[in-house]
Amino acid sequence: MVHTVDSNKSKYSVRQYSLVKKACRLQEVIGRSSTEDYIMYVEGSMIPYCNITRQDILRAEDIFGPNLGSVKGKMTRRPTIHVPITWTQVPEDILWEHRNVTIVVYIMAINEIAFVVSISRNIHFGNAELI
Repeated sequence: MVHTVDSNKSKYSVRQYSLVKKACRLQEVIGRSSTEDYIMYVEGSMIPYCNITRQDILRAEDIFGPNLGSVKGKMTRRPTIHVPITWTQVPEDILWEHRNVTIVVYIMAINEIAFVVSISRNIHFGNAELI
């Protein structure tokens, strides 16, 4: 079942809808804060000369859904965990088996940006490097 803005808007009066539009504009002006923070600002009288109520904010979310500007970009990137690297000697039998390696090198362009692509025939190892 699909709910459109028009079908959601028809549940409210013209006056309520005009206050909903004001609530949406005010949320964008104050920096597109989350709905919970926005309600806290309005109920705590932190916005002077504001005639918006909690119900207007909830109606706005019912009609238009959550404000996309307040949803996007709120996640922060967490740093990755460092992976310790331990170097080991390559076994002699592997070195002996792959002592002759043929490498094929190409130059490839993607959107006029040149890359060197190399592929080893015996090991099947590929590598691409920006020129």
